[in-house]
Amino acid sequence: SATHSSKIKAIGGILLEDTEDAASATHVICSDGKDPIKRTSKLMIGLCNTSNIVSLKWLLDSSKKREVLAAREYLVLNDQEAEERYNFHMRT
Repeated sequence: SATHSSKIKAIGGILLEDTEDAASATHVICSDGKDPIKRTSKLMIGLCNTSNIVSLKWLLDSSKKREVLAAREYLVLNDQEAEERYNFHMRT
């Protein structure tokens, strides 16, 4: 959304909209905390390139502080339903 795009710019980031650009992502925002992870091509490419698979809260908190916060406490590593459905493990 435009709101998320402005928050990304506020922390010096770039929104990657094209799947072709997904391999250059440093962070992948994949969950708003309400819905389970959705298996998208951008997520699958992101999983191969970064361990910073984070919730939307990371972006919201980072934009409030006007800096890129450490991803550790925002990592989305416990979506057991998605792991079972799509046969993958976020921790490995």
